[in-house]
Order: sequence, then structure tokens, then C-alpha cells
Amino acid sequence: MKHLRRVTTLAAAVAATSLVLAACGSGDGGDGGDGAADGRVTITVSGLPDNSKPEERAAFEADLDAFRAANPDIDITAVETLWDPQTFSAQLAGGTLPTVIDLPPSEMNSLIANGQVKDLTDVVQASATLRDVPDAMMEFGLGPDGRYYGVPTYAYSMGLMINRDLFERAGLDPDEPLATWDDVRAAAKAITEATGEVGYATPATEGYAGWILDSALPAFGGEMMTQVDGEWVLDLTAQPIQDLLQLLHDMRWEDGSMGVNSLITDGDINNMLAAGQLGMAVRGGDAYQNMTLVSGMPKEDYGMFPMPQTADGLGTGGGGRVAIVRPDATDAQAEAVVRWLEFHNFAPYMSEENAVAWATARDAEGLPVPEVGLPRVTGEVMASFMGWIDPYVNVPMPQIQTYLDSADTLTIHGGPPYAAGEIYESFAPVIQAVLGREDADIPALLQTAQDTSMPAVEAALPD
Repeated sequence: MKHLRRVTTLAAAVAATSLVLAACGSGDGGDGGDGAADGRVTITVSGLPDNSKPEERAAFEADLDAFRAANPDIDITAVETLWDPQTFSAQLAGGTLPTVIDLPPSEMNSLIANGQVKDLTDVVQASATLRDVPDAMMEFGLGPDGRYYGVPTYAYSMGLMINRDLFERAGLDPDEPLATWDDVRAAAKAITEATGEVGYATPATEGYAGWILDSALPAFGGEMMTQVDGEWVLDLTAQPIQDLLQLLHDMRWEDGSMGVNSLITDGDINNMLAAGQLGMAVRGGDAYQNMTLVSGMPKEDYGMFPMPQTADGLGTGGGGRVAIVRPDATDAQAEAVVRWLEFHNFAPYMSEENAVAWATARDAEGLPVPEVGLPRVTGEVMASFMGWIDPYVNVPMPQIQTYLDSADTLTIHGGPPYAAGEIYESFAPVIQAVLGREDADIPALLQTAQDTSMPAVEAALPD
């Protein structure tokens, strides 16, 4: 799913002096590249918005200026480089990779196995700021050995996005979450029968096909990859996957509640939800900004439920972004990077002054206050933050509250730790067949997906 980048503000960043840690050490590992020999440390950070996004670029640069003012011992430069699995290794080998770059958590294990990331355990555990980040979010930074190789900068869980207007027109209560997938099926059928619109949809193209399917899979008691005797095993033919696909088949062919487009895209689903042409779909809980500002969904129509569960449910899918540091960075650079990540990502939560400056700027720009998604900080800190920004809240919080509350009850599963992209893409023909052919052979389709994915999985698994 595409996400709008978070816009930070100079005012909030300047106020974030409480985030500054003790100055970095000056003599450890200085090779001339980080400037540590003269007491200064040099780092390059990724994620600078390009010139097609002037407001976001200006906000990012304002954060940089404020960080420099608060951290005169750090020389920081930002580049537009973003995570690209096709170029990462070449950039690292060629010396062009920034000191820090953020990426999906599903990419972590392969990089750890290849020795392409720095162990950050000591600096992460020494951070007072990161101690206030929820465990569910911090887990995205952990490697298989239980050590930290990344700093999570945000996280989301998947839920059920609804169009509240269609729910009301179908005689359904948009404030009553659908607890089970039987409830989802019944609601989808009711929406189609009452309004003529599509009741439920799931993408059938590109990697989105497998990603959204995998996001709902924990609710059916399954995962695409599991550990057996310490070894990661791919099983795309498992019963929970078959059960989920059978449900989609029956909703399409028995109930007629999934429309007739067997090539529906992820973008189609966003546009249909926004336009009142679709009742519900599995979406990320952080999609509010995109849906209201990009897809044009009226705020009053937006609703988000927790992921419905089956009797065997394990929770929900989720993800986020994790900042990793190149493996040849010095300890001083790693410390400087964490100071930057604290400053850039967590400043608004650390004081009332920061929070008010952040909320005022976002509200003036027409951006959501607060950001919608999993809390970045733990309960008491988050409660204080919400109290500080209360006068500026412009998000219809009651319409998403049950989803937010589920962060304390539903376990988040991050998806396959190896070759996730290739696995997800193998499901496009599976979903297309289930939606396009009433006689689709689900076990055979899944076996084909398994056979298609295995080479990439075997190549990614550590020796």
C-alpha cells in the first residue's frame, strides 16, 4: 500500500531539546569518513522528499536544520534515496548507501543473514526515548537472535475499513464492529442486496494480492511461513489459506457480494471505498490520510474496525518501517543516527510544547490530527500526548476507536520473513482465478503458488 510521508515541522523539531542524548564519543572507530577523530560525527540519512513534493521537502529540511542546531557535534546530510531491494546491495558495495535507510520489516532477516546491517542493540537499549515505544512496534526491529538491527519508526496493523454510509443504507450499524468472518460475509451480502454496490473486495493484481490475503490470514489461524524445529518453512497449501480463499469464492459466486472484476487493483479498492461503491475491505489502519486527502473519502463515511476473527484466530497482519544502519558504520555514527531518529520521529510525544507545535502545524496544513495508526508510544505517554493536542483533533475518533483499542488485544503478525515480495506476487493468479472462475481448483492453485515461490525462498534463507 502506498502511504503519504509524514510531514514534520520546524517548530516541533526545535522544541525537541529533551530528546538530545549525551554527545557521541569522539574516538571510537574513526576512519576519517565519520569525522569522529575531531569530535564530530558525519551521517547521511535517507528519505528526503524529492522536488515534486516541495512542502514535504521543506518540512524535512526544517527538521534537519533544527537537529543541527540542537546537535552541533553531528554533521548530517539528507539524500532522496529510498529502499529498493534491486539496488541495495550495489549501493552498499559501492559506498553510496546512506548511513541509515528505512525499509519494510519483512526485509530485515535476509539483510541480517547477509551481514548487511549493523547490530544496534546497545544504542537502542540505551535510548530513554525508545523505552516509551510499545513492545509490539519495537519487535519489528529485532532479528532472529533477539538483538536489535533496526529502529522502528512507525507501525500499523490491518483491519476492516468500511464505508459508513453504505452500512447505514443497508441497515447495518457502522459503530458495531464485525467480530467474525461470518459477520463479514453477511454484511457484504446485505450491502449488495440493499444498495447494488460491491459488499467486499480484495486486490487481485501484483503483490497486493498476496499481501492483503496474508494480512487476513492470522485471523483464520494461519501464516504463510512458520518455524518448525528452528527452520523457516513455507506452506501455501495449509488449511487456513484454503479456508480464506474458499470464503472469498463463496462470497463471489454464491452471494454475489464481491462484484465481477477479477482483475481489481488495490487502487481500485481505495477509489471505490471513497466513492461509496464498496462497503468494506481489509486495509491498513494508517490509511486514513490517504483515503481522505488522496482518494477523497468524506470523513463522515470513513470507518475502521479491528480485524474480524475466526474461532482459530491468531490476530492480524501488520507492518511498518524500520530504520537500519549500514554495517560498516562506526558506533559513533550509530549513536548519531538514533539521535536523529528520535528527533525526527518521536519529538511530538515528548513534551506539551512539542505536541502543540506539531498539532497546530498539521491542522493548519489540513493534515490529520492525530496521525491514525498504531500508537508510537506507550499508554501513559500517549494519553498525555492526546490531552495536549485535544483542541486540534480533526479526526473523527469515535469512528476508529474500536480499531485503536484492538492494539491491546490483537497480536500483530508481520508476514513472511524471507522473500515476501515474491510470495505475495505468486498469489495474483490465485486470486484472479478464484474471482474469475466458479470452478477454480483452490488446492491446485495454491500448489502452483508454492512451487513458484520456493526458488526465491530457498535463495533468501540463510545457509
